[in-house]
Amino acid sequence: MTTATHTPKSHSSLLPTAKPVVAIIGRPNVGKSTFVNRLVGNRRAIVDDQPGVTRDRAYYETDWCGHDFWVVDTGGLIPDSEESFDPLIRGQVQYALHEADVVVFLVDGRDGVMPADLIIAQDLRKLALNKPVVLGVNKIDSPEMLANVYEFCSLGLSSKDHPCEPVAVSAQHGFGGVGNLLDEIVSHFGKPKYVLQQEAEAAAQLLADEAPFAPSNFSEENEDSLDILDDLDSDDWDEDEEDGDYDDTDGPEVIEVMSEARPIPKVALVGRPNVGKSSIFNALVGHPRVIVSDIPGTTRDTILTRLVQDDVAYDMLDTAGIRRKGKVDYGIEWFSVDRSLDAMEQADVTVLVLDAVDGVTDQDKTLADLANRKGRGLIVVVNKWDQVPDKNTKSLAEMEKTFRQQLPHIGYAPFLFVSALKGQRVNLLLPTVQRVMTNTRRRISTSVINQVFREALSYNPPPPFKNKVLNILYATQAAVAPPTFVLFVNHPKCLKPDYRRYLERKLRDNIEMEGCPLRLLVRERQKTLKLTDTKSRKGGKASAKLKAKSTAALKQP
Repeated sequence: MTTATHTPKSHSSLLPTAKPVVAIIGRPNVGKSTFVNRLVGNRRAIVDDQPGVTRDRAYYETDWCGHDFWVVDTGGLIPDSEESFDPLIRGQVQYALHEADVVVFLVDGRDGVMPADLIIAQDLRKLALNKPVVLGVNKIDSPEMLANVYEFCSLGLSSKDHPCEPVAVSAQHGFGGVGNLLDEIVSHFGKPKYVLQQEAEAAAQLLADEAPFAPSNFSEENEDSLDILDDLDSDDWDEDEEDGDYDDTDGPEVIEVMSEARPIPKVALVGRPNVGKSSIFNALVGHPRVIVSDIPGTTRDTILTRLVQDDVAYDMLDTAGIRRKGKVDYGIEWFSVDRSLDAMEQADVTVLVLDAVDGVTDQDKTLADLANRKGRGLIVVVNKWDQVPDKNTKSLAEMEKTFRQQLPHIGYAPFLFVSALKGQRVNLLLPTVQRVMTNTRRRISTSVINQVFREALSYNPPPPFKNKVLNILYATQAAVAPPTFVLFVNHPKCLKPDYRRYLERKLRDNIEMEGCPLRLLVRERQKTLKLTDTKSRKGGKASAKLKAKSTAALKQP
């Protein structure tokens, strides 16, 4: 099964940081994902007794003894198999092998040497990667099983430059040689970060000690040099500059940068199964980063890839399809959906992918409402535009109007109609993400906010409620992402939901807020109690009670 993708010229795919990469490979059900979870320290990878759970290669960050590195979980290798996803999984493993710095070949100590292990070892020798290979014998859960380890020496993975001896581990229980295997892995890296930090501090101290004008080395000769500089008249400097002997452009230019470093935005692709999330993901990356097929539920883990366009980085998250809660049984799909929801929680911008042929379904409305309630930036991407029959020049505008009528609660979100298979309009997604991120982080001056609300009140005053009229005394922006505004009013109960939506529309009409939800918080004006009372002049108990009541009122938020 092949996948057609569109390769954007201005994109590049890379890992979030330049750290060593460790690829975990092996046949199915030998405990690769369990071992990855052991290294990471939590259950990031989905684990099940069913073989073939992992399909795409997934990257996780971990550390050991001062070494930070990436561990890559891969699908199980079944040599010479053409069934289901096996050829696509082999392609993913090949990619992981070529970008890895260290390869961990994991085998099952209970089963012994299997024919598939021999074929995988032979393929590793044929590839001639010239990379260290660490052989881990998993499921050695008791000392009595240690004798099974030496059987795997027959795989012949040792070379002249990189000897390879089997290391017994128990990934599920955590004891055994997990630490020994990690020591073997990091031995092929460079110096740990704490050693590099110590060397940098020592070099800085050495430079400070050798500085001619350092306070500790300041001598009389230095003082005489400073006296000579003091004897020079300022006019001498001006004459030299006029003669051309002095030029301030010869030295390095010093630029002071006073800006706050912003984190790289995370963008999550979410939607129902089989709407084309992974196809869009591959089209953005420019190569088959994840496996794509017509079978619903192909993607199981959340896949992270960093994209760079026009010197702007984005962390893209491809997620598993989310079905209705009542249709999801406890198991692999349940864990996949749970990770998809976590990705929505972590993302700065959610890209909701819809199917142009199926239209808006009830599950699409549920996901749109969930993204709106989480307060993240939102973009709606309608995929499979190439499969819409009988298109004309008005088809796009008519379909967008229909979709917006069915999704009224996310009317602020921009709509993109794309075809991941043909690469049509996919290049517009990342610029739209950047625009939405700018809107979610925008801060508006208080004077502009109050002016917008004053004009809204004067143009369309709210109806009275129980003989009380709403008056917005003051408004300000309290937070960003999402933009949150606090309204101080005289009677909060007078602000009904329909008038709240009217105020939100007025804000959007006057301020660029495309793609981001708004939050309007209402606070009642606090009245300051007077401390004067007829009984207080007589020094009675009423004065103390009045003071306590006033202090409590002033402390209220």
